[in-house]
Amino acid sequence: MIFRYAVACGYTKRDSAPDLPGTLKPMQRTHRAALTKPAEVGGLLRAIGSFSGSFTVKCALRLLPLVFTRPGELRATEWGEIDSDAAQ
Repeated sequence: MIFRYAVACGYTKRDSAPDLPGTLKPMQRTHRAALTKPAEVGGLLRAIGSFSGSFTVKCALRLLPLVFTRPGELRATEWGEIDSDAAQ
């Protein structure tokens, strides 16, 4: 669709998409470890509680199970996105 748009707008003369199959290697899927049993969650929370790293990292580790967000999203969160008035 992008190439067709480029042709229609005059950015290119031809749709080269038909030439692309086989030129890129398929992406390899990697599965990440996950807790699938409720009993395992308690062990994780205890391990987080005994974490001896920096205060900031410990706070982030304690917050992640409460908000169920990705670590990268938590790192990029800005204070303006947190509504403490609506907290329960």
